[in-house]
Amino acid sequence: MVKLYYDFHKMVRAKYILFILALSFTASAFGQEQIKLLHHNVLYYGKNVYQCTDQSNNVNVKTDGLKQIFDYVKPDIFTCNEMDAEQQDVDYLLDNALNQNGRTSFVAAKMVGTYLVNQLYYNSDKLGLSSVESMVMGSYERNANFYKLYSKENTLRAPNDTAFIHIVLLHLKAGDEPKNETTRASQITKVMNKIDALGWDENVFIVGDLNFYKASEAAYQSMTDSNRGGVYFKDPVSQEGYWHNNENYSLYHTQSTHSAYTGCAVSGGSDDRFDFILCDSKTKDGQAFWKYVIDSYDVVGQDGKHFNKAITDLPDSNDNLDAIDYPESLKQAIYNTSDHYPVVLTIGQKATAIKQNRKNNVVVVENPFTEEIKIKGLPQGKVTFDVYSVLGSVVTHGMRAYEGGELRIKISQPSGIYIVKIVDAKGKVHGLRVIKK
Repeated sequence: MVKLYYDFHKMVRAKYILFILALSFTASAFGQEQIKLLHHNVLYYGKNVYQCTDQSNNVNVKTDGLKQIFDYVKPDIFTCNEMDAEQQDVDYLLDNALNQNGRTSFVAAKMVGTYLVNQLYYNSDKLGLSSVESMVMGSYERNANFYKLYSKENTLRAPNDTAFIHIVLLHLKAGDEPKNETTRASQITKVMNKIDALGWDENVFIVGDLNFYKASEAAYQSMTDSNRGGVYFKDPVSQEGYWHNNENYSLYHTQSTHSAYTGCAVSGGSDDRFDFILCDSKTKDGQAFWKYVIDSYDVVGQDGKHFNKAITDLPDSNDNLDAIDYPESLKQAIYNTSDHYPVVLTIGQKATAIKQNRKNNVVVVENPFTEEIKIKGLPQGKVTFDVYSVLGSVVTHGMRAYEGGELRIKISQPSGIYIVKIVDAKGKVHGLRVIKK
């Protein structure tokens, strides 16, 4: 009887490993590329104006903060609002934040504007830029930028191919007065008409500081109207509502990272959802070449525990079990960079567009790794783990008390692919595919 139980347990374990391996290799074989898009309002980057001075808006401090954000997120596309309209500032961010710490292939799209501008950067190892257009929507920074990118990994690059990635980068009129809502509605009407004129009908993203206070606003409704007869957009996280000063949306608030006035940044704490990455309906619903990776949308640094507080303040007592405990160094970097939180999402080809749990997620910090597998995002408490070779044999196993930070598992075996099975303190099982260099 004991032997029968042992054989059965061994068979179940082998089937589990084969299942995990099948998932891993299917994603590799049938959809090898994912693209991560990061957006951030960089708050008068390089521009000293109003109360933003060398002291309150130091470009070197901001650049160092952006470098830390890029180290954490590892984006393929970076878009920003409020860049100074000087090529030297565009290049300074590129050279001193993006192309740092092993990154060497980022390039800047052509800068367009004369005061404060929208700007796009992209990883030229993975992407190429097909075209850039701009449309004036108001004074100073109120331009709309239309970027058409393509994947260098994808060989289908004919003019009508569906592998293009279309990004509309916006900074809409600010303010909660009715006249400002009317201006935003007019601006979005121009944008939607332009998208129709360009013939973009899938893999389109509206990105930027949109300054919306609620989903019922006319501008937001016109973008998301499924009956409009052309492309329309969806919120990747389906969090439509009255966002302003509403704690129910605290995980998605993007302004402000500051609670007190410091001379440049807006104060008041986290209570508005101004910054968005919206997907067209085909991308969101998985009907286009590029597909939104479910649960990859994240407001970076936002744990939902800082409603009306600064990102660097002690969190409130709300025990939000879905929240990531972001590194304190990252929170400080975001605070130093801007009064907005960054926003990120991932898109994938074919099988790569599988669900990617964002909140309370088990994440491998470095993959491939050298000597230790580093894992974070587990709930605190007792953790058991097993590491398997590709043949299903146990490489190592153990049990530890996880108290946050990183769970480290040393692997002395040769380079190769390994599968990590973790049972966390809540009994949830996680399967992770890792590669040792």
